Amino acid sequence: MTRRITGALFAAVLAFLLLPRAFPAVAVFVRLHVARPLAAFAGSLSARVSFPLAGYFTILAALIIAALSLLSFRSPRAARGLAALLCALLCAYWAMWGSLYACPAARADVLSNQALSRLCRRLIDEADMAMTQAAPEGDLERLLETGCALMRAQTGLPLSPAKAARHPGLLTRLGLAGLYFPFTGESIVNPEDCPDTLPFTICHELAHQAGVAREDEASYCAFLACETSESALFRYSACFTALLYAMKSLRAADRADWLNTLSRMSDALYGRFVRANGLAAALPGGAQQGLTDVFLRLNGDPDGISSYERVLPLLAAHWRIDAGAGQ
Repeated sequence: MTRRITGALFAAVLAFLLLPRAFPAVAVFVRLHVARPLAAFAGSLSARVSFPLAGYFTILAALIIAALSLLSFRSPRAARGLAALLCALLCAYWAMWGSLYACPAARADVLSNQALSRLCRRLIDEADMAMTQAAPEGDLERLLETGCALMRAQTGLPLSPAKAARHPGLLTRLGLAGLYFPFTGESIVNPEDCPDTLPFTICHELAHQAGVAREDEASYCAFLACETSESALFRYSACFTALLYAMKSLRAADRADWLNTLSRMSDALYGRFVRANGLAAALPGGAQQGLTDVFLRLNGDPDGISSYERVLPLLAAHWRIDAGAGQ
C-alpha cells in the first residue's frame, strides 16, 4: 500500500511539473489562480517585517535538508522525510514561479540595425528630457513606496513593497541588482545598485512579484509603469536602463553608429552613462552573470542572460519604431 501511495504521489507530482510545459493554457491558469494568489499571500506575511525573510528561509531549509541527509543513512524514516521535503519545495517552487516560464511569451520582430539606432536616439532624447526634470525622491524607503504604488497601478494587483537587501555586498559580488524570492513573495533590491537604474530595478522586481517571470516582459511591464509616472526620476531611470541595453546591442551590431549615437548625448547624460559602465557594454561583468544565466536556462529560457535585451523590440513596437530597415 505504501508503495502504491508513493507511486501515485510521484505520478501526480510529475504531471504537475510537466502539464504546464505541454499545455501553455495550463501555465496561464496556474499563473492566474495559483502563483499570483500564493505570491500575494506570502508577500502579505513577509511584509509584516521590514527586512527580507528570504535569507533566513534559505538558511533554515538548508539546515533541515542537511540534517535529514545525515540521518537518512541510518533511518529510512528520515530518508522518506527528506524526499517529501524536497518534493514539497520543488512543487511549491514550480507552482509559485517555475511554471510561469511556460506561459506564452510576448514576441516582437528582431530589430534591424537602423531600427535599433532609432530606438537608441529616442531613449537618449527621453532620458535627457526626464533627467532635467527629475528631483530627488528622498531616501530609499520613499523610492520603494513610489515604485510599489506605480506597479500596483500598472498591474492592478495588491503588491507588497520591495525590500532593500540586508547584505547588499553579497548581491553586488553576484552581479545582482535585485531578485525575486518566490517562497516568501519578496521583491528584493540591492541598495548599492547604480542610483540611475535603482528606481527602475524596484519596478522590475515588483513585476516578477506580479507573476511576470521572463526578464524582458518584466522590464517592459516596469517600463510602462515608469513611463506614465508623474515622477521624472522613475521616467528617467526606465529610459536610462533601457538605453544601457540598447547601446550595448548597437555597439555589437554597428560600432561606427554606436560612436555616432554617443555624440547625441548631453554632457550630463554621457557622464552618467560612463559611470554606469555603459562604455564597457557590460551589465554588470560577464563573469558575475554566470549564475543568473544558468538559472534562467534551467527555468526554460534558452536565451539566458541575453533575455534582458529582448525588451528592446517590445519598446520599439511600443513607440511604433519599424523593426525593419528604418529611416
